[in-house]
Amino acid sequence: MTERGRTASKSKWLGVGAALAVALGGAFFFMHRPPAASSGAALSASAVAPSTSSALGPGQSVTALSPSEKKYTDASTGFSFAYPAGFTISSFGSPYDASGETVLLQEDEGSKGLQVLVTPFDESVVLTAARIHHDLPQLDMADVSTRTVGQGSRTAQAVVFKSANSSIGNSSEAWFLYEKRLYQVSAAADSSVAFSNVLDSWQF
Repeated sequence: MTERGRTASKSKWLGVGAALAVALGGAFFFMHRPPAASSGAALSASAVAPSTSSALGPGQSVTALSPSEKKYTDASTGFSFAYPAGFTISSFGSPYDASGETVLLQEDEGSKGLQVLVTPFDESVVLTAARIHHDLPQLDMADVSTRTVGQGSRTAQAVVFKSANSSIGNSSEAWFLYEKRLYQVSAAADSSVAFSNVLDSWQF
């Protein structure tokens, strides 16, 4: 394969991942918008929306850390994070790739929510804001910063930013690469506590 072909292949995954994040995020947040606000939404919640039950797949588990906090673990993919106990978690696959995964956190009483999208990425690099902008020039990115996620020797650099989309509105984003997987953490604007909780406690 030529260098141009390899570059196109690598860029494809970042683009597909972002497209899926927007599509699934749109469906998720669409479900929790008041009827008047959602009536004009382009996405249909029934098209890609997950079950609202706490169904988990093989190798996935939830444990209580305290009365106010729980921990989600995916032993097969190799990551875990803590989240507020007032959220229900569900997991389902990616329609774009058999080895992809989507984890949704939905507030039990309210409209707050967070999504973790995991997709294969055929390249071992540190993700940067410049790379995201190169592959996705149309993506709105504001208040861009970087931070470390993970603990000990198992860490990754995350690109953290604010974004806005006509489907899901304002969101907080953290994107990072680890062992040829792209992780995209997206949270509704009013879910900052859960967003920080997930990133601060993330482990590979």
